[in-house]
Formats: sequence, C-alpha cells, structure tokens
Amino acid sequence: MKQKVLLLLGLYSCLVFSQTDDYTKYHTLINKAEELYFMEHKTDSTLFYYNQVFKEYNFIYVKDLVNAAQIALFEKRPYRFYIEKGFEQGLKIAHLNYYPLFKKELQKLQKDTKLIKTYNQNRKNILPELTFIIEILFITSLLKIN
Repeated sequence: MKQKVLLLLGLYSCLVFSQTDDYTKYHTLINKAEELYFMEHKTDSTLFYYNQVFKEYNFIYVKDLVNAAQIALFEKRPYRFYIEKGFEQGLKIAHLNYYPLFKKELQKLQKDTKLIKTYNQNRKNILPELTFIIEILFITSLLKIN
C-alpha cells in the first residue's frame, strides 16, 4: 500500500514540477505592465502586457488578474475578462469585496447570470484538482502515523 501511494505521489510531483514555463519572464512582463501604468501612465500598453502574460501562461497569479481588472475598471475599459480568468485560477466573487474599486460594481456582478454561470463552472473545475491534492496529503499523513 505504501509503495503504491509513494508511486502515485511521485508521478503526481513529476507532472506538477515538469512544467517548463519560465516564471522569471512572467514576473518581468508583469513588472513591465505595472511600470507602464504607474510610472508612464500608458493604459493601453499596460493592458497589452497583462494580456500577453495571461495568454502565455497556464497558471496566473490571481493578484495579477485582479490588478489588471482594477486598472481596466478605473480607466473605464472592459474588465470582465480578467475577473472571469480569475475564476479559472480560484478567485471567488466574494473576494472582490476586499477591493474598494469594485464596491460599486459588485452588486451588478453578483446579479449577472452569465458571470455567475462562468463562476460556478470554473469552481467545479478547480475543486477536483484540489480534492486530489488534499487526498494525497491525507494519505501521506496516514502513512507517517503508521
């Protein structure tokens, strides 16, 4: 039993850690987007860099998606794409309560049936992955006890 669990754990870690994405480039591009917005006040270029990063990488930090959404909202640009992409990465609608810029938009977002459908679908996609990881951690902890 222990050998099977260890083999499963080994295979899973190979899958997780074998991704070849270079996140130094990710962070460089995100920093460039932030520099363009906060230092040079170039909204179009900022959103271009954010969009470039979000297309190139599978795993995106939710804070970067929320930052892009806030910039787009503040500059009166379409921001829903960033919110929906955030749902794919684990963002919850309730998290937007913590960002003052979204206070006025939150009621509208919570009533948007299309957005809620997208949110619910993405939650279903995230939960199996998390459940699998939690199960492996649980089994591993049981092995340590025995």
